[in-house]
Amino acid sequence: MDPSNLNVFLKQSDAKNAQNISGLSVGALPYALSQVFFQKNQPIFVFIEDLKQAHSLRENLGFFLGSKDDILIFPGMGVLPYYGLSPSSENIAQRMSFLYRLMGSQKPYIAIIPMAALARRLAPQKILKSYQDYWVVGEEIDREAILQRLVEAGYLNVPLVEDVGTFSKRGGILDIFSPAMSSPIRFEFFGDQIEQIRSFDPETQRSQVELEDFVLTAAREIIFSRVQLSKASLRFRERANEVGLNKKQREPILEALKNGLAPTALETYLPIFYDELELLFDFLPQDYLGIWIEPELGLKHWQENWQDMEHAYQSCQTAEKAITPAALFLKEDELQAKLQQCSHWQVRELRSSDKEIYFNTRSHEDLAAQMKHAPVGEGMLQPLLQQFREWQKHGYHILLVAGTHSQRLRIEDLLERQEITIQKSLGGFKEFLDKKTTVKPGIHLSEGELQQGFVWPEESLVVLTDQEIFGPRQRRRQTPAKAAEVFTSFEELQAGDYIVHRDHGLGIYQGLQNLNLDGHANDYLLLEYLGGDKLYLPVYRLDLMSRYASSEGHVPQLDKLGGSSWEKNKTKVKESLKKIAGELLQLYAQRATAVGHAFSSPGVLYEEFEAVFPFEETPDQLRVIKEINQDMDADRPMDRLVCGDVGFGKTEVAMRAAFRAILDHKQVAVLVPTTVLALQHERSFRQRFEKFPTNIEMLSRFTSSKRQKEIGEELQKGNVDIVIGTHALLSNKIQFKDLGLLIIDEEHRFGVAQKEKIKKFKTQADV
Repeated sequence: MDPSNLNVFLKQSDAKNAQNISGLSVGALPYALSQVFFQKNQPIFVFIEDLKQAHSLRENLGFFLGSKDDILIFPGMGVLPYYGLSPSSENIAQRMSFLYRLMGSQKPYIAIIPMAALARRLAPQKILKSYQDYWVVGEEIDREAILQRLVEAGYLNVPLVEDVGTFSKRGGILDIFSPAMSSPIRFEFFGDQIEQIRSFDPETQRSQVELEDFVLTAAREIIFSRVQLSKASLRFRERANEVGLNKKQREPILEALKNGLAPTALETYLPIFYDELELLFDFLPQDYLGIWIEPELGLKHWQENWQDMEHAYQSCQTAEKAITPAALFLKEDELQAKLQQCSHWQVRELRSSDKEIYFNTRSHEDLAAQMKHAPVGEGMLQPLLQQFREWQKHGYHILLVAGTHSQRLRIEDLLERQEITIQKSLGGFKEFLDKKTTVKPGIHLSEGELQQGFVWPEESLVVLTDQEIFGPRQRRRQTPAKAAEVFTSFEELQAGDYIVHRDHGLGIYQGLQNLNLDGHANDYLLLEYLGGDKLYLPVYRLDLMSRYASSEGHVPQLDKLGGSSWEKNKTKVKESLKKIAGELLQLYAQRATAVGHAFSSPGVLYEEFEAVFPFEETPDQLRVIKEINQDMDADRPMDRLVCGDVGFGKTEVAMRAAFRAILDHKQVAVLVPTTVLALQHERSFRQRFEKFPTNIEMLSRFTSSKRQKEIGEELQKGNVDIVIGTHALLSNKIQFKDLGLLIIDEEHRFGVAQKEKIKKFKTQADV
C-alpha cells in the first residue's frame, strides 16, 4: 500500500483485523505505539525479542506518553533452569504484580512481553485468584487462618518487613509486603477486627497513607497448600522414576516438600504442583490489541534460548532433570502458532511486500554521521542548520529533545548564537503536540529521556535527540574503583571478566566447566590466575566471588594462586587505612583547638522556618539536625559529614543550618561539583527560602563573566546571603565579607587543588 498517515490508518483500521505493518524506524515505533494507545483506549500487548529491548521501548514510550505508569513489563525468570538457581525476589514480585494486573485491571495499559517470558508456562489463573483476599477496615478475620494462607501463598515470615513477599506479626500488628503494592501494608487489629490499614516506609518503618481496604495476592506462582504439596510429591516420584534419578538426587526435594519448605530452584518444579499449566495468552483480556514486533528476530532469539536450555538439561545431574524443557516452556513452533493467533498486527522495520501497510519514516543516521565528522568551531552545527532549513521548507514541526537540563541550556545557547528561533516545550511531548495543532511549524526544545528520533513526512513531524546531534551520552561517568559487587547469578559473568575471590584474590573468569568427580558430574566456574594456574569453583559457591572494578582502561596484575601477593595487598590496604585515620585525627585535633563563631540560639523565626517544611522529618533527620545545632552552639569550627541515601533529606538538613547562619548575619556558601547540581540546589533553595527575605545567587560556567564579577562584588559587600556555585566559587577573585557556613555536596568529586582551597575555607567557617 502507499505510504499512510498514522491518524487515518488508526481511524480506519479495526484492531482485530490482521495487519502487516512496515517502515517504522526504531525511533518512530514508540511514537506510533503511543498514538495507538491514545486512540484505541484498550489494553495493548507488545510481543518483543528480549528484556533489554523491552526496557528500552518502555523508556522511549514514557517520553511520548508523558509517564511510564501505564507501561508494564513482564520479565522472564532471569535465570535458566537446570543450574540450581532461583530468580531474585524482586523478579518474582514483578511477575506476580504483572499477572494480577492482567487479572483485575479495567484501566487501559501497554504490556511489553519478551519472548522468554511469553513462552514460559504459568500457574492456573483460578489458583492465583483463590489466593486473592479482599479486606476492609472494620472487618473481622481469623488471624491464624490468614497467617497460614500467607505461608501457603509464598510469603516469608520475618522479624521486620523490608522486602517484597514477606510478613511479620507483632502483637496486634500484622505487616505484609505484597507484590501488587509499591510499599508494605500495616494492619492494626483489636482482637480479630481490623482497626486500621496503612502503608509504611520499609526503611524507616514509619506509617505513610491510611487506607480503607486492601487486596492480598499470592507472593509466587507455587502455592504450598497441603493438597498441592501432596500432589507435587507424588508427581515428582513419578517423573524421577521416568528419568532414573537416584536416591541421593531425590531425597532433598522430597524432604523439602514433606516439611513445606522451598527447595533450591523451586520455580523449575512448577509443573509438578498443578494438574495443568496455563500460558500468558490465557491471561489476555478479551478486548486486547496484540502487536508483534519483528517476528523473525523474536523467534530466532527464542530458538537460541531453547538450544541453551536443551544443552543445560542434557548436562543436568540434579533433581531438576525430572522436569523437561517442554514441561516448562513452549517450543518454537508452538510459540509461533500462538503468536500468529494472538497478534493482530505484525510490525517490521524493513518493507518486504507491497501489500503491507507502509509508514514512510526515517532515522537520523545520515545527520548523525555528518555531525560526527563536522569540523570543530563555527562549522560544527552547519549540517544541523542545513537540515533545519530543509525541514522548515517542507513545513515540518521539529522537536529537539535534550536528555538533561544542562544539555537543554547548551543547545539553547548554541542555536540562539546561530540566530535560530526556538520555542520551549518544557511540558514535554504533550505540550509540543498541543502547539503543533495551534501554531505555525517551527523548532521546539524539550527535555526528556529519548534515545532516538525520526522523520515522518506524512505526519509533518521531526523528533531529534541531543544524542543524534552530539553523539551518544554515557550514562556512567569514569570513576575510581568502586566497592566490590557480589554476583547473584553466574549469568552476570562473561568469559574474560576480572573477578576477586575472597581467599585467592584477583583472577580471570574463563567460563563454565562440567567436571565428573567421584562419579558425580557438576558445573564449575573456571578461574585462571597468574602463570595459568586454574581454580574450579562450584556454582553454589558464587558468593565467594565479587566483581573487580577499577578506572576505565586500567589493566590489573593477577594474583598467584597460593602465593602471597593477595595477603600483601590486603595488608597494604589496612596500613593505608590506618594512615588516613591518623591524618584525620591530627586534623580534628587542630580544629578542636581553633576558636570559631558560636551562633546565637535559634529563635521564633527559625521555628517558623521549621514549621513550613512540607514533609514529616524522619528520626535520622531530627537527630542530625540536633547534632548540627549543638555544633553551631559551640565556639569551635564545625566539621561534620552527613551521609544518607537518596530521599534521606540531606538538603533540608543543610538548609536549616544555612538559615541559622543567616539569622546571625553570616554568609553561606554551597559548593557543588557540577553545574547540574548547582542548578538543582539553586531551585531548591529559592523555593524553600521564598517566604523569608534571603538573597540567593549562583556561580557556574553558565554565569556570564560580567554577572560573575557583579556577584563577587556583592559577596564582598555582604549583600549576598547564600551563594551556590561550582569550581567558580573557589576562584581567588571571590571574597566574602563574613563567611559563616560552608556546605559541600559530594566533596570526593573535587580535585586535589580544589580540596586544598576548600581547606582554607575550613579555617574561616563551620563546614
